Amino acid sequence: MRLLNISNQQFTLWKTVCLVFRISPVFTLLHMAACLIDGILPALSLLVNAMFVDRVIARFNGQGDIVSIVFPLTGILLILLWQNLSKVILRHGEGIRNRKVKKIFQHAFVEKISKIEYRQLESPKTQDLIKRVALEPEEHVKVIMGSMTGIGVLFLQNISVLVIVMLNVWWAGILMIAGTVLLGKLSVRAGEEDYQLQSGITVEKRKQDYLDGVIVNKYGVLERSLFSYTPFVGGQYQKLFSDTYQKEKIFLKKWAVRGKSSGILTTLFAIATLFLLIPGVRSGQMTVGLYISVMNAVFSVISAITWNFSSQMQNLAKGRAAAADMTAFCRLPEEEYVLRQEGREKPAMHFESLEFRDVHFRYPGSGHEVLEGVSFRLEAGRQYAFVGKNGAGKTTVIKLMLGLYPDYEGEIRVNGKNVKEYTWEQRSALFACVWQDYAKYQITIKENLCFDEEKTQEEWKRALMDVELYETVQKLPDGVNTNLGRLVEGGMDFSDGQWQRLAIARAFVSGGELMILDEPTASLDPMAESRVYQELAKLSRNKTAVFITHRLGAVRGVDTIFVLEDGKVKEQGTHQELMERQGAYSQMYLSQQKWYL
Repeated sequence: MRLLNISNQQFTLWKTVCLVFRISPVFTLLHMAACLIDGILPALSLLVNAMFVDRVIARFNGQGDIVSIVFPLTGILLILLWQNLSKVILRHGEGIRNRKVKKIFQHAFVEKISKIEYRQLESPKTQDLIKRVALEPEEHVKVIMGSMTGIGVLFLQNISVLVIVMLNVWWAGILMIAGTVLLGKLSVRAGEEDYQLQSGITVEKRKQDYLDGVIVNKYGVLERSLFSYTPFVGGQYQKLFSDTYQKEKIFLKKWAVRGKSSGILTTLFAIATLFLLIPGVRSGQMTVGLYISVMNAVFSVISAITWNFSSQMQNLAKGRAAAADMTAFCRLPEEEYVLRQEGREKPAMHFESLEFRDVHFRYPGSGHEVLEGVSFRLEAGRQYAFVGKNGAGKTTVIKLMLGLYPDYEGEIRVNGKNVKEYTWEQRSALFACVWQDYAKYQITIKENLCFDEEKTQEEWKRALMDVELYETVQKLPDGVNTNLGRLVEGGMDFSDGQWQRLAIARAFVSGGELMILDEPTASLDPMAESRVYQELAKLSRNKTAVFITHRLGAVRGVDTIFVLEDGKVKEQGTHQELMERQGAYSQMYLSQQKWYL
């Protein structure tokens, strides 16, 4: 089967089954055939057992011969053989199918996550939706398939037995069917309530995961030791755990009461039915063997209805709710780009200019404008810096440059063309970015620089040298092929400063002509920071560099500095020009000057 595209896919119970059939048609057909046999097996077992008992009784009464017992006995043995053999076969085949489903679904859902609009990914609701259905989508598919096939088997099993009961006492069979329908409705309601409960506590569980990370994360070990905050954080974790536990406990108690009550009533009804069948045995309308077999079958049906059927119906309701969430996930807006295929090169993009024209912007769901009429122009081959206090809108400007948020007022033009007209692939080829919260990929150093792109040794070597990391890498036993992190035996870790230099080197290797660096040297000491900026100055001869920084001493040599304040460009000019104005920039610089003396 080709790779699955789930964009705008609608998931329903039936469509999910059809999709699984497309992924694994052979086993699905075999599984359906086995389910059909399992469905009619109780009725066959009932008839064969009744025949066996009646013929044994007849033999003891001097009627018939020993050969007459062989046929039903053979049938009993074959049924027992199938019941044991089918479990092994189905378990093995189901494992194969589940692995195929997992491989295809996980690839499809990960690809979907990579396409979701950035603004959507920043939404807590989207994060909760991803946590519920996108991280392990195959588990929801298994629930849907298991509940639907399970209900199908139970339906065939019960209806075949009930038909035999109805042929002898028609009204008893009808009442048992009515009880099954009632219990099914209760189970569906319980399943919906269970999924709603799980959905409702997703936020609490996300908080639990965060607090758990705070307690065990190695980067907080110094503060944990210094401030001894582990008991406090642990208390917060325990409170969240207790709240979710109580909610689940109340639901489970409610479900247990429902299940036991309905089970007791149904069992009492079955006992009454068996007593009502006794007159039929006395009158000869029903044989002793048939009565004993019906008695066993009825209690088997009652047990299945009370627990298995109700559990399957509950899972079906959960699966249906999960399918609705999966549909909502698949319909999340996407960036208009195609994932780069293997062997496909990035489009050749050259930067000439970037211009903001009276741009206003507010984040979704916020009434506060982060940018209020921002205007500026960047030219190729020059260096720029955006400075200002926290919350002034510096990083927001970068996000709009990259086209991550298309809902703004005003106009943003790149090379004289509206930035919205560029594809994501074109923008990624045009820009090279280093964020303050850069990623630490636990893969090899070379993979950190190039991923799966073909880069020459000279390219990544030059990048490592530019950020003063090459000699460090050369001293490692495996050099550039050294694994970072502890996921692989023998892997090593970098300091925060080294990780940040590696992130900067990755931007150099990417080849984008407009380099954007958001606090690129935050983890470096002032001397190392100065050297990195000097190297960046050399590299920017053929590129355009945009710096977002709080350290004003590091950007004195850029061509233009933009000072953002309250969402507006308050000042702009060279370092010398801004110092002569004695405005906001001058005050910030003088307050930091002692760092560089």
